Amino acid sequence: MIKTEIAELSYLEEDIFYTKLHEGAEINLENANANFLTAKQITQGRRYAALSDGIANVTITKEAMEFGASKEANEFLIAHAIVVTSLANRLIGNFIIKFHKPPAPTKLFNNQEDALIWLRAMLKKEKKAAAIKKEI
Repeated sequence: MIKTEIAELSYLEEDIFYTKLHEGAEINLENANANFLTAKQITQGRRYAALSDGIANVTITKEAMEFGASKEANEFLIAHAIVVTSLANRLIGNFIIKFHKPPAPTKLFNNQEDALIWLRAMLKKEKKAAAIKKEI
């Protein structure tokens, strides 16, 4: 696990990368980019699914939202599940998904169990597509 200014980052299980945001974190472009670079370092440039624990109360700048939904920040991402329990974080999550349209499938969940079920299904789908592509 690696701690950054705004989160703790680690693998939760094979091919599922976990981000737990710190309570009260102020997410700006600089620390969002730092988290991306740390994730890239941990995953060693391999494709992965991401589970973000968005339960903490955080603030996020417009620039950080745009970066989080950019092609660059989603370069290795297969799918992104975000667990939220507060209305404020659900509104932020929905805003990012609907208005910034991340290139990787991104979905909000009320709990980690449902998020993991979805991520595992997305990983299975990705591996199946890769196997078919390899056969061709």
